[in-house]
Amino acid sequence: MALIVDGAYEYTAADLAAWDAEGPGSTFKRYYAPYDALARRYGLPLEAKPWCYDIAETQHWLGYVPLYSLRQALEELLRYGPAGPPGPSGHGAPLPG
Repeated sequence: MALIVDGAYEYTAADLAAWDAEGPGSTFKRYYAPYDALARRYGLPLEAKPWCYDIAETQHWLGYVPLYSLRQALEELLRYGPAGPPGPSGHGAPLPG
C-alpha cells in the first residue's frame, strides 16, 4: 500500500477552480499578501496554480492531519532566509543526510 502525504492549504477548492481569475498572482495575494515582496525577492511564481493531492486514504489509515502549509514555509523563509532553520544541533543549516 502506498499512501500520499501532502501539506495543509489555506485556499479552497473554489479558489483552485478559478485560480487567478482576478489576474496573475491574485489568489496568492489574497492569502499571502504580507509575503508578496518576499516571494518575489526569491523568484517564487505567484501565479503558479498548486496541485492538491487526495490524502483521504492517508487520513483514514494513519489519522494524518496536515499542519505545515505554504504560510509556514514563507514565515520560515522570512525568519531564516534561504538557508532555512537551524538543524537538530541548534546551529547552522540542518545536518546532511
